[in-house]
Amino acid sequence: PALCGMEHPVVPTPNSAVQFKYSSGSVKRVHDSSQAVASRAKIKLPYCARWVVMRRVNNFTKIAILAAVCTLSMAILKFHLSLQAEWGQAVATLQNTGLLVAKSMKLQMKVDIASLSTVANLWSLNQHLTREDFRKFITSPHFEESRLLLNSVMLVHRILPSHRPAYEDDPDAKETRSNCCNTAKYDVPTRGKTCSQRSFQCRQKGDQFHIIEYIDENMMYVAPGNGNRSTSDRGEHLVVFYAEPYEEHPELLGLDLGSIPGRRAGFDGSDASGGFGATTRVTREIGSSSDSNYGMLLWQNLFTDADTLADRSILTGAPMYTKQEVIDAGGTPRSIGSVVAAYPTQRMLQNVVHSVFGREISNTRMYLFDERATTPERERVLAVYDPSLTDDQMDDTLATIGHMTVAEILGSAGDDVQRHVIAVPEMATEFSMALVPAEDYFATRISQAPYWILAISIFMVVVAQIERWLGHPWVVSEQGLLRDAVEAEMQKKIDAEVQRRLWASTYGCVHITSNASFEEVV
Repeated sequence: PALCGMEHPVVPTPNSAVQFKYSSGSVKRVHDSSQAVASRAKIKLPYCARWVVMRRVNNFTKIAILAAVCTLSMAILKFHLSLQAEWGQAVATLQNTGLLVAKSMKLQMKVDIASLSTVANLWSLNQHLTREDFRKFITSPHFEESRLLLNSVMLVHRILPSHRPAYEDDPDAKETRSNCCNTAKYDVPTRGKTCSQRSFQCRQKGDQFHIIEYIDENMMYVAPGNGNRSTSDRGEHLVVFYAEPYEEHPELLGLDLGSIPGRRAGFDGSDASGGFGATTRVTREIGSSSDSNYGMLLWQNLFTDADTLADRSILTGAPMYTKQEVIDAGGTPRSIGSVVAAYPTQRMLQNVVHSVFGREISNTRMYLFDERATTPERERVLAVYDPSLTDDQMDDTLATIGHMTVAEILGSAGDDVQRHVIAVPEMATEFSMALVPAEDYFATRISQAPYWILAISIFMVVVAQIERWLGHPWVVSEQGLLRDAVEAEMQKKIDAEVQRRLWASTYGCVHITSNASFEEVV
């Protein structure tokens, strides 16, 4: 009755033991009385109580195993989903890093191009620009930031054989040569740089300005000539007449860039487009055998009218314009001079990465490639950046991979490589940036949360199984307690009913009204 109500009432009968049944078995209780013999009663436990007692016993193992399988499956699913989410976030971070570096490099190139355009405009406005004025401009605070990447800024003259005497005897050029060879004006003692030891001009006889031609891959020499004058069978020369900062690279003065393989390509590109031209990869420093000093030469040509000034040079007073200005004036444009800058791609990549990320980027290696169709396959790599290496180590790495193809460099990286195209239409050039994650890139960017989720879920499954095996006797004990409680409650009711009936059979029924007195009741 305390649970769900009796299914049928107690029906005691005289002269019998008291017995009641429940779903898990039978228990007999005997009630002795000096007044009468206990009656017999049958008690059946209701369905809801039987479910509480029996279902857990019969289905305990099945439910526990099913719960364990479901819990473990959900744990593995949550682990997989959270791991994939964090992996995807790491890949997105790599993509965003590459995109940011690529855009920053493109912006840096445009800034450097604009700086060279400033020099070209200055020169076209003042074709009699002196060496000292040019030096003041290049070394001024205005040009300081551009000088960080533009290794040397040169004014290159296009010279015909008939122009050579005028250049070799130019007073300004001869004075610069004398200051380098005979004084310490352009020496840098703090870095052990002595102009007279590095300049090719100082290795030649006489005091005139020499035009230096390429002889072999290691050194430059004046072509053999008559006496102190050099001669050449070349139809024209692209001579470095000014180069600043001069003390950094005195070997450039008088150098015929047109005689060095690969250098003239930038001149021809600028001549064709009227804008900027860029060489393919070249060794950055003249006379250096180190392949780690890769860079490019950026050319911005200035033009004159070939119809009226074909035999004139800049030194002999030919005016300079842009190609479009000559065309608009109805003339035939002819390149007469160029503003050229040595552009060290390795330094540019390092500068861009440090400017954007400082020293925070890690576990990522970056490569810069030349994507022009005319570039040989084994000359495409321009720069490499690895935050785990020093500058010297990066130079050594670049020297090691310098003659490898793009596929050979990136082949072992798999699908995790991120490629970004850097198109620079002002230079008619296309580059690509490749980001390769290090082996521990993803390990350092994926948190321990997915693993904790899996571990805790497995722990809960194990604990549940331990509870199943250790807790089964407790469940049986709970059944016993429930059984005893039901028995005690039923026994009380049976005893009360038996006593009532014994009273009625002994004394009979007495009708008591509500207003009866105590004496009447007695």
